[in-house]
Amino acid sequence: MDMRNEPIVMAVDVGGTSVKIRLSSGGEKRKAPSGPTMSGSQMIETVRQLANGLHYDVISIGYPGPVSKNKILV
Repeated sequence: MDMRNEPIVMAVDVGGTSVKIRLSSGGEKRKAPSGPTMSGSQMIETVRQLANGLHYDVISIGYPGPVSKNKILV
């Protein structure tokens, strides 16, 4: 945690054309192409690459699709 004793959140926005990340502490928004053929494993690797060098405590993910009983509906 940082000096304010508040966790720094890395927000991940999974969009239809790109994956974007940004920290609650500020800084630049980072993004990379995604698309309908991106697998979950590819998305995780993309986020890892985007987050390289960033310091954060927790992650929050936004996903623009239907979810039921904690599962993505296809």
